[in-house]
Amino acid sequence: IKGMRSTLPGGLLSIALLVLFLLLAYQLLLSYRDKVRTAELSTRNYAAIFEARLDATLRRTDADLKALASEIPFAALNQSAVPRFAQDLNADLDSRLFNVEEMTGYRVHDANGDTLYSSNRAQVPNVNIADRAYFKQLRDGPGSGLLFSDVLIGRSTNRQVMVIARALRDDHGRFMGIVHGMLDLEYYTRQFSSLDLGTQGVVALHR
Repeated sequence: IKGMRSTLPGGLLSIALLVLFLLLAYQLLLSYRDKVRTAELSTRNYAAIFEARLDATLRRTDADLKALASEIPFAALNQSAVPRFAQDLNADLDSRLFNVEEMTGYRVHDANGDTLYSSNRAQVPNVNIADRAYFKQLRDGPGSGLLFSDVLIGRSTNRQVMVIARALRDDHGRFMGIVHGMLDLEYYTRQFSSLDLGTQGVVALHR
């Protein structure tokens, strides 16, 4: 700059510095826009992956619940029968969680809402869910199919979940209990928190 000052008029030097400043600003703008486009593309890709994975999880859960509703013997749906059926049914529930991190567990409850069988049975306390809205809806609605609960805190896990449930009814339509899986919403919280969304980005699951 000292050399330029010694040979160039002050006005020309000012113009040169202005052009240099504009070029730098333009390069910064291009770099910013490129980062924004990259972030948008990355976010769309992540959203597509999350959506596809969630859709697959819900479809798999529905298929599991249908299978369980048709395969669980009616004789197993009372407390006195638990010792006889517990080993096989608990193992079946455990097997359905293989490679499904989003699901926190499967449960079978009797007509009174008490726990009969569960995945990870050794770690799951017995709870009663007779007061839960999804249980009442399945119990009182003979035509109820697959049901999704509101977001709630699971009593056996103390974690934020959404319950996906089906009623268990005998051949005469009598309510025998429910079978349900729990979608672990905290799993998605952890996944979303790992994304770089900038200062104004938002990612969410929408019911």
